[in-house]
Amino acid sequence: MGISIVGAILAIVALALVFNKAGVNWWKALIPYYKIHVFGKLANRNDAITKTLLGGSIACSVLYVISQTAISLGAPDSAIIAMALVMIAVGIVTFVAHIMTTINLARAFGKGTGFTVGLVLLPVIFFLILGLGDSEYLGPQGPAERVAEAA
Repeated sequence: MGISIVGAILAIVALALVFNKAGVNWWKALIPYYKIHVFGKLANRNDAITKTLLGGSIACSVLYVISQTAISLGAPDSAIIAMALVMIAVGIVTFVAHIMTTINLARAFGKGTGFTVGLVLLPVIFFLILGLGDSEYLGPQGPAERVAEAA
């Protein structure tokens, strides 16, 4: 349990550092669901991806509470299986939106594919590297359009 608490605190600190580097108040990393919205806004040019990420996260939480309530009230197995299938589908869509957002976030800081893989597989470590390193936040457009704007 102690390792979990340390990991959660480290994840919040890492996200706060990234927010701070991007010019966003660090405390926004502390607020559940709002941090997902801010994270999406930092990374995505397309609002649909951000809305999918946020909506999917909220939907998974709500569906979990509903399914646990249904189980405790003795709902039929078919209803529980149906809810589980909906949760799986929503989870897959949310996971894809999260991966797309992570790719876009790496691009927003001028990072390449290798760093993106690190953000996906070891997020806390790579968010700390992003927040404490020398990379600069370029915005959701990434480095290519930033160079075009400067010309």
